[in-house]
Amino acid sequence: MRARWRCSKANSSPIPAASIPSRPVQGRRAPHSGCFCIGLAAGNEVLAPTSAFLSTVIPIFTCKAIPVLVNADSETGLLDPADLERHIIPHTKAIVVAHLFGFPVPMRPVKANAQRYGLKIVEECTQAMGVQCHGQKPGAFGNVAIVSFQEKKMVLASEEGMLLPNDPEI
Repeated sequence: MRARWRCSKANSSPIPAASIPSRPVQGRRAPHSGCFCIGLAAGNEVLAPTSAFLSTVIPIFTCKAIPVLVNADSETGLLDPADLERHIIPHTKAIVVAHLFGFPVPMRPVKANAQRYGLKIVEECTQAMGVQCHGQKPGAFGNVAIVSFQEKKMVLASEEGMLLPNDPEI
């Protein structure tokens, strides 16, 4: 996979960035907690990547919201920021971004769309430890970042997770 944006190894801690101290959660609950934290409710639509594992979309259903799948970029396999805007309608409440394969999604256009339409961003950062995008670590762009740990993930632990909020209301 080739990245069309600048992606480099971080010089400091590999943990995703957040402006507020993390909150530990049980691993499978990290994505669910992230969706609940931003206030998803029945009837809300949430833009989500087609290329992520089901655990990225299932929490949207748990909140009785409706996932709307956004196409993957043909070169990277990650969420295609150019495909976001055509899916945004008045019921759209949030964007869930999954940084995968050690590559971050280019977040500037994602954040620009979120700000333009008043949407929240949840960043799934489990597979993007130690990288940077636009000079920042994944997790620094959204309202909340989530990281899940287990024996098959980059950070081995038994079903643990973290919420990394950037919004003081979370």
